Amino acid sequence: MLARFYRTFFPAADANDWEYQKTPAGTNDLPARREFAAVPVGTNIMDTSALPGSIFVATDNDTSFYTYGWNHNIVLRSNRRQIEVNIGDVLLIRGDFIIAPVGYDTNHICLHAHLDSPLSERPQDHHPQLVRVIDDTRRITDDPFCLVWNCTFKGNAVSLRRHVIRFHGIRFRRMVRRVRLENVPRIVAP
Repeated sequence: MLARFYRTFFPAADANDWEYQKTPAGTNDLPARREFAAVPVGTNIMDTSALPGSIFVATDNDTSFYTYGWNHNIVLRSNRRQIEVNIGDVLLIRGDFIIAPVGYDTNHICLHAHLDSPLSERPQDHHPQLVRVIDDTRRITDDPFCLVWNCTFKGNAVSLRRHVIRFHGIRFRRMVRRVRLENVPRIVAP
């Protein structure tokens, strides 16, 4: 039934190992994880079938995931984006995409399966890799928000500067003034 959805992005994939993932009430946010480390060397990184993927089907409203992007050894909390899905919504991700389920006040159940590709194998005893999240938003300065209109980024001075350079192309010049000491008598020791 869902094959027509996931085969749009993963043409040769088959959904295997369907399971219910339950997040009990009162659970904190779960750790960030990814299914596979990276695309094998020599493979086109833009090929969606280079790695197995995952499919999530929401069975409750307001099911949320934190997403961090691809191929990082560590992830920064300032790069975290939240995706919310409702009953029946389908979320497809590639195996190297970093995702973290969100904790809830009530029980939440989500249907999950692996999208196995004929080009790559998933071991039978496969477990996701946990990825370390570094909180770079702890020491927030007076104005921790991005200066670009409608940008929702928030972080400390260093992460804010990196964000503005990386995502908006704004470069900063160091305004260090050098004082030239001309016509100033020098003190020479006897």
